[in-house]
Amino acid sequence: MSEWRQRRDLLLSAKGGGNVLAYILMSELPEVGKLNRKKIAALGGITPVNRNSGSFQG
Repeated sequence: MSEWRQRRDLLLSAKGGGNVLAYILMSELPEVGKLNRKKIAALGGITPVNRNSGSFQG
């Protein structure tokens, strides 16, 4: 089985995910399956990041 097919099957195994989502993630984030979940979340831009600048806290 090819590496791409294995990744697709992994993404399809998640509840609520379908073919379109799997193919979008594979094309936009080819690192899926190679990095840990924290690194993938940061790369995908879904990790909360503190934006403290000077005296601003928020």
